[in-house]
Amino acid sequence: MLLRFRVRNHASLRDEQTLSLVVPGLKSAIPRSGSWTDHLCKVAGIYGANASGKSNVLRALRFISQAVLQSATSWRKYKAFPHTTFALDSKHHDLPSLYEIDLLFEGVRYTYGFESGYSGVSSEWLYSYQKSRPRTLFERTGDGIVFGRTLPGENQRIARLLKPNVLYLSLAYELGHPLLEKVATAITDGIMYADYGEPDLTARLHWIWDPLKADAELLRKTAALLRLADLGVSGVELTEREINDDLRVELERIYGSSSSSEDESDKGASAQIAIDNFRKRIRLGHTGSDNSIVHLNLESESDGTIAWLSLVVPALYSMQHGRTLVIDEIDASLHPRMTAMIIRLFKDEELNKGGGQLIFSSHDSSLLGPLAGDRLEPYEVWFTEKSSDGSSSLYSLDEFTVRKQDNIERKYLQGRYGAVPMIGIEEIRHALIGEH
Repeated sequence: MLLRFRVRNHASLRDEQTLSLVVPGLKSAIPRSGSWTDHLCKVAGIYGANASGKSNVLRALRFISQAVLQSATSWRKYKAFPHTTFALDSKHHDLPSLYEIDLLFEGVRYTYGFESGYSGVSSEWLYSYQKSRPRTLFERTGDGIVFGRTLPGENQRIARLLKPNVLYLSLAYELGHPLLEKVATAITDGIMYADYGEPDLTARLHWIWDPLKADAELLRKTAALLRLADLGVSGVELTEREINDDLRVELERIYGSSSSSEDESDKGASAQIAIDNFRKRIRLGHTGSDNSIVHLNLESESDGTIAWLSLVVPALYSMQHGRTLVIDEIDASLHPRMTAMIIRLFKDEELNKGGGQLIFSSHDSSLLGPLAGDRLEPYEVWFTEKSSDGSSSLYSLDEFTVRKQDNIERKYLQGRYGAVPMIGIEEIRHALIGEH
C-alpha cells in the first residue's frame, strides 16, 4: 500500500511536490501500535483546471514502476535514460529529476527513491523502518553503492553488473534478489494504473480476462456491479476464439511487423502476446424480450458500459489484493453516479477488507459533495494549480479551514481553494474579438 510519493523536476512539477496517503496526526514514521489500519487513506482525489498538472502527478508515480520494471531490461538499449524535465526554462533541462515512494509491504514501511537524468541514475536509496528510525538497506551515489548490514543476498555480485543507466533495484529484481525482488514487485505490481486513453482501455480489457477467468468470485461480483449500474446486463461470459493456421500466420505477420524491436525473438514474443489477447473474448449477457439471455460482443456495447467494465474489475481486484489503483480522469465516459460508486467501494470498510487504495484525478466537482456518500475528508482531496511560469503545485484541502457544514463543491467552483479556471466573459471577448 502507498504511504507517500515525492517528485521534483518531472514535466510541470518543477519544484518538489508530495502526495501523502497517511491520515494527518501520525507523529512518527510508524504507528506506535504497529497497526496502520487507522492511519492510511483509502482514497485520494486530485482536482484542478485543464493542464494544471493532475495527470503529471500520476504519470510521475507511474514512472517509478516503469523504471523499476524496465531499466534493467528494455531500457538498457536506449542511449539516454528516459527523462521528462520541466521544459519552460533551460536551467532544469540538465538537472536530475527526483522520485521517491513510501510503501507498506508485509507490515514494514519502505522508502525507495532515485535521482536520474539523461545520462542515467545519479543516486538511489532504499530504507526500511522496523522502528521509528530508518534503517539503510542500500545507498547509491556517484562514488558507488553502500549496503546496510541487514540486507541479505549477493549484493556485491549484483553491484558489479550495475551500469549508470540501470537502477540497482531493477537489476536486483531481474536477478531474483531474495528481498529486493519482493520490494520491487510491491512497486511494479502493487500499484495499478488506468489511463483514459484508447490504447490503455484496450490493454485493460485484455488484462481483465485472466483475473475473471481465474476467480469465480471476482466474476460474480463484476456481473453484480454491472447489473446494479442499470446497463441491462445480466451476466458476463468468457470465451476463447479458435485460430486456424492461416489466421495465425497472418496475425504473426501483422503483430510481428508492428513490433519496435529488431530482435526476432522479441518480435515473436510480441506477436504471441497479441495473438493470446486476440483469442480472449468477453461477452455480456442481456435479457431478451422472451426472457432468454443474449450474449453480445463488447463491440456492440456502449462506451459507458465498456468504461465501467474496464474499471470495475481493477477496482475489485485491487481491493481484494490490497493494491493501489491509480485512475487518470476517472469520470471519462462514466456517469457521475458510477464514478461515485467506485469511490464508495474503496471507502467502505466491509467491502474493502483487503485494504485497497484509490488515487484518481477528476474534473467532476460533484464528487466533492454528498454524491459519493459520506463526502471525502479534507485530507483525501488534493488540488493542482499552475502558476504564471508554467510550474504546477500540489496541495491538500486539509491546508484550509474546513467546517463540517461547508459546501466544499460550491466553494471549489467559486475558486475558494484555487485550482479552477477563473475566466470572465470580458476576457473571452477580448481574446476572441480583440481591442478596437
